[in-house]
Amino acid sequence: MTLYTLALHLEAIGQRSRARMVYQRLLRAYPQSRFVPQAWLAFAEHAFAGGDLDAAEPLYERVLGIPPARNPVFGYARYKLAWVRYNQEDFRGALDAFVQLLAHLRDHPDETNADALARQARRELVLPYARVARPDRALAFFRRVAAGEAEAFEMLESLGALYHDTGQWTESAGVHRQLIAERPGGARCRWQLRVLDAAIASAPKAAQRQEAERLIATAPGACGAEAATTLVLLATAWHREAIGTEDQPGTRDAATLREAEAMYGLVLDAYPRFDALTLDRIDARDRPTRAQLHFHRADLLFEMQRWSACAASFEATLDAAPGGQLAADAAYGAVLCYDRHLGSREPPGT
Repeated sequence: MTLYTLALHLEAIGQRSRARMVYQRLLRAYPQSRFVPQAWLAFAEHAFAGGDLDAAEPLYERVLGIPPARNPVFGYARYKLAWVRYNQEDFRGALDAFVQLLAHLRDHPDETNADALARQARRELVLPYARVARPDRALAFFRRVAAGEAEAFEMLESLGALYHDTGQWTESAGVHRQLIAERPGGARCRWQLRVLDAAIASAPKAAQRQEAERLIATAPGACGAEAATTLVLLATAWHREAIGTEDQPGTRDAATLREAEAMYGLVLDAYPRFDALTLDRIDARDRPTRAQLHFHRADLLFEMQRWSACAASFEATLDAAPGGQLAADAAYGAVLCYDRHLGSREPPGT
């Protein structure tokens, strides 16, 4: 007891090298001491902290060689062994170690800090799971190891966020769609935003617009500003791509024109009080108004030679801001589009 207490005091005042010398004396002089697990753990922790994983692994295993009945740090050693294997990129071994730890803690609920250690393990095992296991089987697996249904879904959401943050777009979209389908009362808007992020990163524009439409349908009115911001940024990016800028000519691609115009329409239809939204991700100098969105849409419709719809969009610009800076240009554009419409064979309302 005296040697162990001395080692603890030395560790507490930062003299870890001297503390390890005391632990060595304890192991040599009292190999049957009840503090032997803690002594071996101290050496394992020193190796782990120094990044020497190959040295740390057998030391943690040495701790685990002492049965739980006389080893109060058995669970903690198993937890740290899981992290040794994760850092060694043995992700399957890490996941297995976390699962073994949870099984141990279920059988030994009175172990020191058992509840906190179990919660920590359940949060962190998502990391190796993402590296070696299938996302479509994740919820069933999490239900087996979680403390309850709510925690299983928390783990699934953590997995989805991990896929999203690491650019694993197919996996991210699949997990977040599952959350939307199976957790009706959850954060549906945030989840569908992540599905849309995945589409933006990996899918053609038509698929991106479909996910944007699902975003509006999934959570009408929820997180409106964040959703509106994403849709406006998409619409303006596609607009610039198609029409171009002063420094960069546009592609004039028909599909891009069509998708950009449809995205403006989606924003305008979904957010009649668009001007009241706070769009934090858009600089105040670039933040469009509802009138500007109508004007941008009209610009695209003019390029697409959809004269009737073009005139209607210019008129909507005037309705949104009758005395605004765009009023004169919008009035002229409406007249020009009506004139082109009358001189064309375009069916009314197109």
